[in-house]
Amino acid sequence: MHHRLKRPIFVTAPLSPMSLRTLSRTALLLAPLLLPLQALAAFSDVSSTHPNAEAIAYVKAEGIVSGYPDGTYRPNQTINRAEFVKFVTGTQFNDAATVDKCLQNESPQSRFPDVRPTDWFAKYVCVARSKNIIGGYPDGMFRPGVSISFAEGAKVLVRVFVGDVPA
Repeated sequence: MHHRLKRPIFVTAPLSPMSLRTLSRTALLLAPLLLPLQALAAFSDVSSTHPNAEAIAYVKAEGIVSGYPDGTYRPNQTINRAEFVKFVTGTQFNDAATVDKCLQNESPQSRFPDVRPTDWFAKYVCVARSKNIIGGYPDGMFRPGVSISFAEGAKVLVRVFVGDVPA
């Protein structure tokens, strides 16, 4: 459904940063009503008729996901532990300064041995570990490339939204 405004809207006063954020979020929420469905196709492999097209477009617009280098999202692919942590961290701790500074403040002894500071996901793993959202495996590894199980994902989500839970 495509709607057109009957009159243009003009802003006559300067907007504060808070007003701009509110305006941006409102525009994002209204975008599905105002834009043709093709505009929602955020990735080359997500059609406008995909059942999750709006949600995928939203998480891309919010900077929570950026997709793969080839411009795809791969909606039917399983997600690995690094991707899941990035997704969850991006929804809850999206302050760039917090995320970017984590690695600078992290001691080498507190890092997972299988997560190098240069890995694309290292800063998200750092934040998740510092916030006690993840703890890794008993052998001290994180195993970023391993698919995350439903139980592991549920535990991470509970720790994010509820707080610490027993191991």
